[in-house]
Amino acid sequence: MLNQQTGSIAQSMNNVNKFTKNLSDNNEKITQTLGNVAKASDNLAKADLAGSINQLKTAVANLNTVVDKINSDKGSMGKLLNDPTLYNNLNNTIKSANILVDDLRLHPKRYVNISVFGKKDKTGPLMKPLADTIKDNQ
Repeated sequence: MLNQQTGSIAQSMNNVNKFTKNLSDNNEKITQTLGNVAKASDNLAKADLAGSINQLKTAVANLNTVVDKINSDKGSMGKLLNDPTLYNNLNNTIKSANILVDDLRLHPKRYVNISVFGKKDKTGPLMKPLADTIKDNQ
């Protein structure tokens, strides 16, 4: 144990010497790391965490108010989401607009007549929308 070359105390002293040499060799890196830790700690200490949390609470409360209004039957958005009659009427309006646009495209002379000489298109109006060629090709 006390042998200068192979004893456990000698090996322990060698390890201590290696450790202190490693610390000495990396002293600049250790100093930079500790400086970075100090800066991060200062920034964290300066941060207004309580204010940020209060702002987050306010934002969540406002969002909850908006969601509550949407879930109720008050307001346009709530009625649109919760009233099937309004939804169906909107769908029917869109369908009628599509029919009108298709009819205007197929029979423009019914709606705009600029011709001095020519016949008027006598076929009846469209009663359902034309097949959408973009959807059919996909």
